[in-house]
Amino acid sequence: MTIGPQSRANQAVREVRQGAHLLAEQNHGHDALRELLHEWSEETGLPDPNEVAAMRRRYFTQ
Repeated sequence: MTIGPQSRANQAVREVRQGAHLLAEQNHGHDALRELLHEWSEETGLPDPNEVAAMRRRYFTQ
């Protein structure tokens, strides 16, 4: 069974819509994280550079 051009176009439209929906969800998550970090920094001040360096070594170096 072959798939006609209209069917391929419909499938492409569905895939683009799904991709756009996923991007919107990711952007919403990024915005929420940005807002949380902003509120946190207002409450506690800027992070200590030495603590950040220690966390970087602990979690991101092998």
